[in-house]
Amino acid sequence: MVVIAIIGILATIVTASFSKAQEKARDGRRQADLASLRNALELYYSENNRYIDIVGGNCSGTWVDVTEASLGDLTPNYIKVLPSDPKASWSAYRYCDISGGQGYCLEAHLENTPGSSTCVGVTLQGGWDYGVGNP
Repeated sequence: MVVIAIIGILATIVTASFSKAQEKARDGRRQADLASLRNALELYYSENNRYIDIVGGNCSGTWVDVTEASLGDLTPNYIKVLPSDPKASWSAYRYCDISGGQGYCLEAHLENTPGSSTCVGVTLQGGWDYGVGNP
């Protein structure tokens, strides 16, 4: 009976540690995905002298999910495929333009890693805690 109890305790500890490791790995993937999107947007800017412009931009409530409909101009020339959140049940990555395509902000929600609440001076939406961009 004691052996079974010890095995149960060890299994619980291992499961909890594995769960935290998975959260950190997904957060790392999210940060890498936004870095890839940032690189694709910079390549797009170098050829077009503007970032992708969403109508009514300046991140004032006009955030869009990163999809083929919103950032499809990036594929396949600047990025092979648009990334999506590694946890399918979570929200998509989000994008907004600043100053009519002269800047942008990307945001993601992290599970475990503390993030920032701003992106190039733009306040991220509630629940979103990691942002990258370029003014």
